[in-house]
Amino acid sequence: MDVTGQETSRKLRAAGRGARNILNIQGTNIESAIKAEDLAKTRLFTGIGSQVEILSAQTALTDARDFYAVALRNYFVAYSELLRASGEDMLASVAWGRQRNH
Repeated sequence: MDVTGQETSRKLRAAGRGARNILNIQGTNIESAIKAEDLAKTRLFTGIGSQVEILSAQTALTDARDFYAVALRNYFVAYSELLRASGEDMLASVAWGRQRNH
C-alpha cells in the first residue's frame, strides 16, 4: 500500500471509530430516554406529573431512537468504505461475520 493508500486507510479507520463512538453514545441516550419515560409515568400515576411530561418523554425517546438509526447507518457506511478501500469483498465479509456470530 502506498503512502496515499495508508493515509486513506488511517482516515477511514478513524471515521469508523468515531462512528462507533457516536453509535454507543446514541445507545446510552436511548437508555436515558427510557428511564425518563418511566419516571414521567411514575410521576403521573402518583399524581405529581402530567400527561404532557409523558408525551415529552415519549417524544425524546422517539428522537433518541431516530438518532440511533442514523448513527447505525453512518457506522455501516464507514465500515463499507473501509472494506472497499482495503479491497475486501463486502458480501464475503458480511457472510463471515454471520458465521462467526452463530
